[in-house]
Amino acid sequence: MYAGEDLLGIEMEIDAKSSSDYVGSRYKIWRLVLATGSILIATFIQLPHALSLDQERNATVNSGERVRIWFGANYGRRCATAGPPVFNLISKPSLGEVITELADYTVPSGENCAGKSYTGLRIWYKAGAIAGTDTFKYTVEFPHEPSNPTPSKGPQPVTVTIVVR
Repeated sequence: MYAGEDLLGIEMEIDAKSSSDYVGSRYKIWRLVLATGSILIATFIQLPHALSLDQERNATVNSGERVRIWFGANYGRRCATAGPPVFNLISKPSLGEVITELADYTVPSGENCAGKSYTGLRIWYKAGAIAGTDTFKYTVEFPHEPSNPTPSKGPQPVTVTIVVR
């Protein structure tokens, strides 16, 4: 018997190239999956902090006093802005009132765009004279600058529960 023959006398060829092509193809697919995953993770991690709103907020306030519910600005990864966040009151509180105001917002250190200032939005609740539990709902939207290819997340709903003492 000589190399290349089996017991039945049939000659066999070994195709080493196909094995390496298979490994190469798997490697290319794996690289594509890793690259796509990395891009998606980088996109979501770098969203501005202001876009991560809590869907529920709670606060306690004394009668006649006010409490800040939220304060933030509208800026993107490139530190550009399309103006302040857009506020829409969905349901009014029954024991107090909701007040909004525009104010200078400076991005805290440790966040993307740290130290930069934008026109921000503050949301306040001012309690009336009656004690009890009050609720209201609103949305905040963060429009993107016209050159940003990523669509806005749209209005983000928030439900607020206030205990008035």
